[in-house]
Amino acid sequence: MLGVSVLLPWVGVTVHTAAVPSAVSQQLNRSVNGLGQGVSWGWLTMVCAVAAGALGVIGGVKRRPRLVSAAAIPGMIALLSPVLVVFRLDSAKRSTSGLAARLPPVVYADISGHTQVSLQVGWFLSLVIALTVIGVSGAAFATAVKRR
Repeated sequence: MLGVSVLLPWVGVTVHTAAVPSAVSQQLNRSVNGLGQGVSWGWLTMVCAVAAGALGVIGGVKRRPRLVSAAAIPGMIALLSPVLVVFRLDSAKRSTSGLAARLPPVVYADISGHTQVSLQVGWFLSLVIALTVIGVSGAAFATAVKRR
């Protein structure tokens, strides 16, 4: 699921202004997934999803809860990725500004003042699933310690 969340929209850029016709503003509106331009930290989450999944499956098959609990490490690294995206929201806004730069200067100035950047469902899902991976890994660790 963590890998799927990377493919969903993470950041949305929306233009709300009366100076631009709705057809033009629709072309300026963007949704970017975790792998898209301006939000490139999703690759880290994708690699961590594969690593956590591999550790979980191998640990489950071999019945080694300590190996399952090691999935917390990629889970914590995957948790960094959505946090870093928050600090790079301006770069997603700038990627839309590149499209708007082709418009007349008066319209471009109006658009840059009415552009809104928001976090979308893929970002929230990756955050929740990374926390879940950490929690399940912690439970596996607690189980391993009890069995000793």
